[in-house]
Amino acid sequence: MDTETDSALRKLFTERMISLGAGEPGGVAAEQIGFGPPDSDWAGDVTNLAPKLALNVYLVDLRENRALRSNERMTSVEAGRTIRRQATARVDWHYLISAWSGSSDRRTATQTEHTVLSEAVSVLVQAQVLTTPDGELPIEVAPPGGFPELADFWGSMGEGQRWRPVILLIVTTAVMRAAEAVAPEVTTRFTEYRITGEPGSAETRIQIAGVVRDTGLAPPALVPGAWVQLETAALAPVAATRTNSRGEFTFLDIAPGAYQLRLRTPHHVEPPVTPITVPEPTGRYDLALP
Repeated sequence: MDTETDSALRKLFTERMISLGAGEPGGVAAEQIGFGPPDSDWAGDVTNLAPKLALNVYLVDLRENRALRSNERMTSVEAGRTIRRQATARVDWHYLISAWSGSSDRRTATQTEHTVLSEAVSVLVQAQVLTTPDGELPIEVAPPGGFPELADFWGSMGEGQRWRPVILLIVTTAVMRAAEAVAPEVTTRFTEYRITGEPGSAETRIQIAGVVRDTGLAPPALVPGAWVQLETAALAPVAATRTNSRGEFTFLDIAPGAYQLRLRTPHHVEPPVTPITVPEPTGRYDLALP
């Protein structure tokens, strides 16, 4: 199965290459773009193509892009937790791109391969970036240093394998680092008000928070945009809010006591009701859709 970068490269070449196909864009078959080792087996595969032309895009190396390395740590709040992760790492994918012809006429084959390779360079330079479903990836086409181990590379492809010119293509991808929780989730916050000099005037107000999950899915999914209503035990409405994009909700300035949370979504005729105590001994106010 192709990686995301492989798929993007295949799409780019099949859509824009002309010399590989029937003389017009879009005439290139997917099998004319190969990603396996450019050895004798691959050469045999090329002779079975129609036309007998192909581009081999071989991933030869992966290296961290140290020029883009950062030791910075980013902090964010996710689902009520303070999360810290190191800055995203950047990895360079090194591809060697070679052109192949299955023609028995070696002179014609060489000329055709040069034509195909020349067009491949043009396609990459004009593209400037590699477009994937997750965004655009920067590319570097034929950097000045080249690929220093090219002789060893072709030697490893088997005896009798002739040296071929290649395009060194570098595609830079992002790799997210693992996150770590640096502070516990806060679901209950207490505020005490009192008149100066009058201890008996103290009044506690509480903020509560929770998340809404759809437990009918596997795994359970967070539910954004759901209505959550806070009611007294006697069913009198106190406040209402919507969950945010992460399925979170919060209520401010609540007096201690018995309440219930009523959950409303367009897909549930009977709103689920969850009795709660403020503050809850468990510290949890999460809601679930059945």
